[in-house]
Amino acid sequence: MMIKNLMLIICAAILVVACKKDSTDEKKEETFMSSSSDTLVASGTFINGNGHSSTGSIKAYKRPNDQLIQFENLKTDNGPLLKVYLSKDNSNKDFIDLGDLKAVAGNFNYEVNSSVNLKEYNHVIIWCEKFSVLFGDAVLKE
Repeated sequence: MMIKNLMLIICAAILVVACKKDSTDEKKEETFMSSSSDTLVASGTFINGNGHSSTGSIKAYKRPNDQLIQFENLKTDNGPLLKVYLSKDNSNKDFIDLGDLKAVAGNFNYEVNSSVNLKEYNHVIIWCEKFSVLFGDAVLKE
C-alpha cells in the first residue's frame, strides 16, 4: 500500500512538471523607440488562422543595419511549438524562421537581416510547427 501511494505521488509530480505552462502563455511587453534613421516601410493586421483566433498588428522598419518587425497588441491562441515566419504566402513552404513566438499576447519585436526582401516575404505568420497549422497571418503592405 505504501509503495502504491509513493508511486502515485511520483506520477503526480511528473505530470505537474510535464504540464508546465509554456512561456508564451504570459503577456510580453517590449518597447521600440524608433530613431530618425528608422523608416516605417510596411504594416499589416493579423487575421485568424485555421480555427485559431489572432488579432493585433505589425509594423516593419528599415534600420541602418537591419530590419525590425514590431508586433503590437497581439492576441492569439496558445499552442505547442508556435513559430514566427516571414513567408511568401500563408503557408510554411517558403519561409524565413524568425524564431519562437515570444508570447501569445502583448508587444514585442523580431530583428530581421537587412538582406531579406520584405516585399517578397511579406506574410508574417504564426505557425504551429508540431501540427502544421496556421494560427494567424498578417500581410505587410506599404
